[in-house]
Amino acid sequence: PFADTSFQKCTTRGEYPSGYPEGAIVHYTSGWQNASLADSIEHQVQNGYTYFVIDEDGNIAQNFPLNERGYHAHPAYHKAIGSNVAMHLVGIEITCAGLLNDESKAWFSNTPEVASKVREIKTKTGNQQAGKYQKYTQKQEQSLEKLLLWMHSNNPSVFNLDLVLGHDEVSPNRKQDPGGSLSMKMSDYRLELKRLA
Repeated sequence: PFADTSFQKCTTRGEYPSGYPEGAIVHYTSGWQNASLADSIEHQVQNGYTYFVIDEDGNIAQNFPLNERGYHAHPAYHKAIGSNVAMHLVGIEITCAGLLNDESKAWFSNTPEVASKVREIKTKTGNQQAGKYQKYTQKQEQSLEKLLLWMHSNNPSVFNLDLVLGHDEVSPNRKQDPGGSLSMKMSDYRLELKRLA
């Protein structure tokens, strides 16, 4: 109810087996962090993906019904779901450069990120690979939490907070999101969501 839905609809791939997402995969866009919601959704539609988008100000875009699924994580695997995670979990893309190089630059930029926007993970911790990351903004983290808790409260018998996963958890050694862009490792984040639910 708090998402902006005034966008071109994306192509979905049928209904979730449970009629609703069983959880979510947290991503970062890794490239177009300053894009508007409209630009981010246009990218999604052109590439045939299906996911929520949260911009730097915490605004949420949605252009699909919540009972319908689409592509956002492949190849991927989770022991409770198997190899087709997008068939069961909704994607949430957060506009953020994500993993940076040693000079705090994104792959698409020659300008280092401002130090206050960078989080360094010194050694691998849970899902967080060592490296420098552009942080999600506070407003993005607040909106992510609000969205996940709403999806759980809207259908608590289906949406399982234990199935709120990082892309790096279902595609290890291939993906690094959310990694250090999120303020805590995913196992701690799930505990915090369950505490708040």
